[in-house]
Amino acid sequence: MARSRPPDDDEDDDDFDDDELPEGVYYDDEPATKKCPYCREDVPEDAQYCSRCENYLSAEEAPRSSKPMWVWVLLILLLILFTLSAVGM
Repeated sequence: MARSRPPDDDEDDDDFDDDELPEGVYYDDEPATKKCPYCREDVPEDAQYCSRCENYLSAEEAPRSSKPMWVWVLLILLLILFTLSAVGM
């Protein structure tokens, strides 16, 4: 997004510097945005997830997912079967 210069009545002020503005602040009062990679909706730059599709914008910000319960049950059953076959039953 391009920054817009404030309306200037006197042209004497040539030392105006856009780099002095705080990040995310513009004269046109539009907040800094970026596109959601999933639904292409405009979201604030500091957002963690999209308010439209509710997907996290990056993998680092997404919460860790745990394995489903059936995976743990299957692993325990396989461990029991392996132990029983090793013992010779």
